[in-house]
Amino acid sequence: MWLFHILVAVVIPVAAVLAAEGILVLCKIGRPMGFAYPAVVEDNKVTLSNPYFTWQFFEPQMARMIQPFALPTPKPDGTCRIFVLGSSAAQGDPEPMFGLPRILETMLADQYPGVNFEVVNAATVAINSHVTRRIARACTALEPDLFVVYMGNNEVTGPFGAGTVFSPLRSSRTLIAAHLAAKRSRIGQALEALKKSLVDRGRAPVPWLGMEMFLDQSVPLSDPRLQTTYRNFRDNLADIFKIAGAKKIPVVVSTVAVNLKECAPFASKHRPQFTDDQQHQVEALCKQAEEFESNSKPAQAIEALRKAIEIDDSYADLHYRVARLYLRQKDIDNAVFHFRRALDLDTLRFRADTSINRIIAETAKSGSRANVRFIDAAAILENRCADQLPGLDWFYDHVHFNFAGNYILASAFFDAVRQSLPQWVKEKSSGRPILSQRECEKRLCYTGLDRLTIAQMMSNRLLRPPFTSQSDHQNQVDHFQKIERDFGRFRSGPDLAQCLSQYDSAIHAVGPGDWLHFQYAKWLRVYANDTHRARQHLQFLLQRYPQWTDGYNQMSKLAFLEGDPTQAESLCWKVIAQNPYIADAWLGLGVIRQQQNRLDEAVGFMQKSIVYDPYSVDNHLALGVASMAKSSFAAANAEIDRAVELDPTNARAWFYRGYCLMAEKADPSTRQKAIEYFQKAVSLSPDYADARGRLALLFIQDGRPADAIPHLEEVVKVRPQDPQTLYLLAQCILKANPNDPDALKKARSLLERAVALRDDFEQAQYDLAAVLANMGQTELAKERFRKVLQINPQNQKAKQLLGELK
Repeated sequence: MWLFHILVAVVIPVAAVLAAEGILVLCKIGRPMGFAYPAVVEDNKVTLSNPYFTWQFFEPQMARMIQPFALPTPKPDGTCRIFVLGSSAAQGDPEPMFGLPRILETMLADQYPGVNFEVVNAATVAINSHVTRRIARACTALEPDLFVVYMGNNEVTGPFGAGTVFSPLRSSRTLIAAHLAAKRSRIGQALEALKKSLVDRGRAPVPWLGMEMFLDQSVPLSDPRLQTTYRNFRDNLADIFKIAGAKKIPVVVSTVAVNLKECAPFASKHRPQFTDDQQHQVEALCKQAEEFESNSKPAQAIEALRKAIEIDDSYADLHYRVARLYLRQKDIDNAVFHFRRALDLDTLRFRADTSINRIIAETAKSGSRANVRFIDAAAILENRCADQLPGLDWFYDHVHFNFAGNYILASAFFDAVRQSLPQWVKEKSSGRPILSQRECEKRLCYTGLDRLTIAQMMSNRLLRPPFTSQSDHQNQVDHFQKIERDFGRFRSGPDLAQCLSQYDSAIHAVGPGDWLHFQYAKWLRVYANDTHRARQHLQFLLQRYPQWTDGYNQMSKLAFLEGDPTQAESLCWKVIAQNPYIADAWLGLGVIRQQQNRLDEAVGFMQKSIVYDPYSVDNHLALGVASMAKSSFAAANAEIDRAVELDPTNARAWFYRGYCLMAEKADPSTRQKAIEYFQKAVSLSPDYADARGRLALLFIQDGRPADAIPHLEEVVKVRPQDPQTLYLLAQCILKANPNDPDALKKARSLLERAVALRDDFEQAQYDLAAVLANMGQTELAKERFRKVLQINPQNQKAKQLLGELK
C-alpha cells in the first residue's frame, strides 16, 4: 500500500511534469537556456555560445549577451583553451575588443609560438558570482585548460544582490537554484509568457537603462542585507574553486581594482538619526570648505571638512572631498584612507569594496587550494601609481579599464597564468620578454579612431545618471572631451586612411582574428562608406557564428545602404525572431517603411524601437524625421528636442532641429534661428557636410554669399564629386567678388569640374560660358553656349549672348 501512496504522491506528478516539459520542447515553446549548445558549422562540429543564457537571470529585454564564441569539438590538438570569467570589467567594456581576454591572448600567443590559444571571453555585463558560478560549471564540459576569474564589482547590484533591480535578494542559495530551475524549464517559461499576456498586457517592458536603473537601490554599509550578499559571494567563489578542482582545472583569481582617485561616490547617505540641525551644521561647514578652497586655503578647507565628518562619518562624499584636498597637500596616507572610506560608504555599490577584496583573498588562500593561484591586481595597480591611487590614468570610469589599465591587468594575470599552463605548453615557451603595451596596441589595432570612438561612448555615458550626480562629474567630462579633440582628425582624411590600412595589414599578418574583422567592418561602413568590403568581413564572422544576433543586424544596415531594402527587411525580421527586444532591428524596419513611403508603419516601428531603447538619440531622431515626413511637426520637434536633451553634443540632433524648423516655416526670423542650429551642429562636428551645406543655402537665401563660401569649401573637400556643390560655390564666389580676376579663375575651375562630372548640367554650362566671356575667352565661351543650347534649345539667354559674341 505504501508503494501505491509513493506512486500517487511522487512518481505520477514527476512523470506528468516531465511529460509536459517534453511536449513543450517538441512544440518549440520556450527557449533552451544552457550556457552553450552543440552545432555543426561549415561541416565542423562546434559548441556555440547561447544568446539566451542570461534570460534566466534578467528579463529578456534587459539581458546582456555573452560575447559569441564557436569552439571546435573536440578541442583540436595543440590548442590551449582558457576561459575568462567575470562581469563587464573582465569582458572589456566599453570595447571588449581591447579588454583583458584579447590582450592576454595576444601575450600568450607571442610567448608560446606554435600553440593555438583560445581565450574565451565568458564574462558578461551586469552579472555577478551567482551567474559566474553557473558559467564556470558549464565551462568544465568545454575542455578548459584554465580559468581566469576577475569578479566582484556587481555583487550588490547583480542578480540576487542586496541592491539589484533584477532577481530579488535571496538569503538561501538553495532558493536561488530553485528559482533559476523554474525559469529554465519550458513549463516555467510558458507560465511566464501566460502571465505577461494576461496580467502584464498593455504594460511597456522595462528596457535596459544601464546604471540609471539602480538610482533607488541605495545600500548603506550598515544595511544587514549586505552581509547576506557578502556571504553568498564567499560561497559562490568557493564553489567555483571546488567545481574547477573536481575537474583538475587550474584557476587564477584576483582582487578587483577600482577607480579611487577620480570617481566620486555615486550616492551618499547620512547616518541614522541624523537631525535637521546637524544637517545645517554640515552644510555650513561644506560651504566654508568651498570658500577656503577657492581662496587657496587647503588646510582650512580640510579642517572644515574634518569637522563635518565628525558630525556625520557615514556620508561618503565628505570623505571623497577631504581626500582630494589631502592629495593636493601630498598627504598620501590620509588621502588613501579617506578615498577608501568614500568607496566603502558609497551607497550605490557599483564598485568592489574593501570587504569584497578581502573575501577574494581569504577564500583563495583558505583550505586546500592546490589548483588556485591568487594575484592582487588591486595592489599591483596601486603600486604602479606614485600616489597609490588609481584614477583616469588606468580607468575609463569607476571600474572599466582603458587600454593601459587592461594591459597592466593582463600582465598581472600573465605571470600566474604562465605557471598554471599545461606542461606541454610550458615546453614551447620562447623565453621572450612579455609584449610591451605599444606592441599589444599594434597587434590589436588600437588606433586613433578607436580612441576617438571609445571617448565618444564614454562621453555619452556621462550624460546620464548616476554619473551626473557625482561631485567630480565635470572633471570626467573634460577628460573625454579632450580625447575627442585630440583624436577628432581620425574621422576622415589621411588619418582615417592610415587607421584602415593598419587594420588591413594586421588581418593579413595575423590571420583571421575575429576582433579585427568586426572592428574593420564597422569602420569601413561608418567612416569609409565601403559597404562592399564591410559586408565581406561580416559574412566571414556570421559563417563562424550563426548565433550572433547583432551580426545580422549589422548586415541589414549594409543591405539597406547598398539599395536592397528587401534583404534588409528580411534580416531585420531574422534578428527579431532571434530576439524581439533588439531596438535597432525595429528602427531598421521603420527606416525601410519610410523609404517605401509607408509612414504610419514607419512611425509604429520607430516608436517600438524607443520602447526598447529610450535613450538612443538615433531612435528619437529617426522618429522625428518620419514625423516630419507626415507633416506632424509638433511630434517631430518633440522627438528632436528629446534627442538634444539626451545628448547636447550630438551634431545630428542640432542639424535636425534646424531642418525641422525650416520644413515647418520658412520666414526670415525662422531662418535666423535655423542658422543658429546649423552653426551649433558645425561647431560640434566641423566635418559635418550636410550641416555646412544647409547653412550655406540659408546664407545664400539671406543674400550673404561671402558667409556661405567657407562652408561650401568644406563640403567640397568632403564631396569633391558633387557637381551641385561645386556650382553653388562658384556662384557665391562670383557674387561676393564680381570684379575680381582671381574670383573669375576660381569660379571657372569649379564650373569646369562641375560640368566634367555632369555634362548636361545646363546652368553650370551657362555660367561657365558667361565666365569665359568675361575673361575674354570668346571662342571657348561660344562652345559652352552652344553646349547649353544642345541641352535646352529654348534657352533664350544663351541664344542672345551667343549672338552678341558672334
